[in-house]
Amino acid sequence: MTLCAGCKKPIYDRYLYHVMDKSWHGSCIVCEVCQTPLDDRCFTRDGLIFCKTDFLKRYGAKCSRCSQNFSRGDLVRYARNKAFHIDCFCCTICQKRLNTGDQLYIINDSTFVCKTDYMKTSHAQSKYAQLDELSSKYILLQQVTVIIFFMNLKK
Repeated sequence: MTLCAGCKKPIYDRYLYHVMDKSWHGSCIVCEVCQTPLDDRCFTRDGLIFCKTDFLKRYGAKCSRCSQNFSRGDLVRYARNKAFHIDCFCCTICQKRLNTGDQLYIINDSTFVCKTDYMKTSHAQSKYAQLDELSSKYILLQQVTVIIFFMNLKK
């Protein structure tokens, strides 16, 4: 006699579900987060069962700036092996979207300053005060130029 991994009761149902090498009643397979019944499709990781929405929220690729999940078809830019929404990949000072091939300066791995604003800041009379303000706000200003590219997220 087969016992259900969820409720520990015998399974007499006509159909038996196999998830994570265990047998289940269809009604016992629920999302770990939202408790939605998952008799059609489920996702597993680390011994837990999820619906698609909660699985992607927890384990899906996220933008390194806004921490929101990427959706299918989103354009993504990469810098330093981190992914960003196109709209999140912009200068912190002027909010200008940074494009492919633009030179920029990276602050704290996920905040950017365009070359124009960096040069304005570094050449201003109070350059040290402004740089200190930026550094204290975003930890450390690293003078690094990167090449930016984008591609569709594939799932």
